[in-house]
Amino acid sequence: MKKFTRDRFLSALAAMNAACAAVVADPAFAGRPANLATAANPIKTSPGDEIVLPLAVAACYSGNAAGVVIGTGYATPLNIATAGMKFVGIFEGTYDNSAGTLGGASLTIRRRGLATFKQGVTFTQAMVGFMAYFSDDATITNVPGAVEAGIITDINSVTGFAEVDITSVCAAAYGGATANFLRITPQIVVTNVSGVAQAASTLTVPAGSLKAGDKLIIDACIVGVTRTSTDTAALSLAYGGLGGTAIITPATLAHATTNTSIIHQEFTIAAGGTAGFAFANGYVTNGTANAAQTITPSTMGSSAFNTTLSQAFTIGVTFSASNTTDQIGVNKFDIQIVRS
Repeated sequence: MKKFTRDRFLSALAAMNAACAAVVADPAFAGRPANLATAANPIKTSPGDEIVLPLAVAACYSGNAAGVVIGTGYATPLNIATAGMKFVGIFEGTYDNSAGTLGGASLTIRRRGLATFKQGVTFTQAMVGFMAYFSDDATITNVPGAVEAGIITDINSVTGFAEVDITSVCAAAYGGATANFLRITPQIVVTNVSGVAQAASTLTVPAGSLKAGDKLIIDACIVGVTRTSTDTAALSLAYGGLGGTAIITPATLAHATTNTSIIHQEFTIAAGGTAGFAFANGYVTNGTANAAQTITPSTMGSSAFNTTLSQAFTIGVTFSASNTTDQIGVNKFDIQIVRS
């Protein structure tokens, strides 16, 4: 039997260290190899409950809603007034990056499960099962707004907090075969002040959020509010703001309090990019509420539509004469974005 000398021990130790080093260097243990064509790529999976995102220059607080403006990729406290803002989850930590740099810090964000927010209005138990909407990054309401928070699951009338399931809303923020919604908070009332074209309501589709094959389902309901004369109101729907590319032929609303006009359009993105184009088909109705309506088909032929820019969809109204007592109301204006 050979004697186990100090030299042999050191030699064996060196061999063991070399073997360990080889294991650490193995792509299966060390991570992605330099050349994926000649080496295996280790498979890494996650339940997807949490993501880590770099932060915008802002102070972020644990438990509050995290938002990302489409096209930036940086997490920031959710602000419903910011164009292109998507709700992506709940901050799991607090970090003040307001004096830092863009992407200079990161936080973990939970994007599935239940989250608790302050009630912006008094919730009742009957609201359980309905959608909640953000007022700000820590407050929710049941009044339809720009950013959905999730389905209400529990209400605490003592503390003034409510619990919502954020899972489906956060999943929709990342696209896929889902629908996203832009909507106004009813009712927007437009008063005749000049007898010229006025923007009644506008919804903006964020830059870079559409691609070829996506479809916008546009629905609006406009009603007469007050009228003291025989004045009428010509309604329009266009993208590119008031006076932009017309989607419908102007429809005339005799805006007595019983008159209603409904707009429905399917707006299809035929090609994306700076040279993108779209077409639309639908109808416009006019008539008395709860009575027979006149239905007029409406078609927009192939028209230039740059998906790399924000696009404002605007309902316009032009009263037939200047009369400050004339009013119409935009009771509904929704854009449903259906991903291809």
